[in-house]
Amino acid sequence: MQKKTLYGFISTLIIGVLILAGCKEYTIAEKAEHITEHVADELELDSTQRDQVYRSSINLLEKGQELKSVKTSMMDELIAQLRLDQVDEAQLNQVIAQNREKLDELIAVFVEEFSAFHQSLNPEQRAEAIEKIEKFRDRHSHWRHSRF
Repeated sequence: MQKKTLYGFISTLIIGVLILAGCKEYTIAEKAEHITEHVADELELDSTQRDQVYRSSINLLEKGQELKSVKTSMMDELIAQLRLDQVDEAQLNQVIAQNREKLDELIAVFVEEFSAFHQSLNPEQRAEAIEKIEKFRDRHSHWRHSRF
């Protein structure tokens, strides 16, 4: 009986440690390194291209962090508006406009970084990227059709 309890405890402890190990919060640099390694492996990038992908990843991830504040401010504003007897359309439009500016900044950074990445690829790498993106799109297309 004691052996079963000991084995159960050890098993539970091991499972708990494994679960907690998977909950690590990664830094922007760690995420960018992971992205860079994945893209570099898939497209067989040289060191210059790797550096460019890493820098682009850092820039986009940093801008993405700013979007968390957009989400929070929009939720806060919606909650505030729901508490009112009547929606303050001017205030809501103002918050949306401010958040749209942040989204436009992210889009501008994305276009700039994507353009630089595109320029760094040779034709074979571009063809490989197209194939991978099409495969990804096709695998995940069911999500687009099942919403709303």
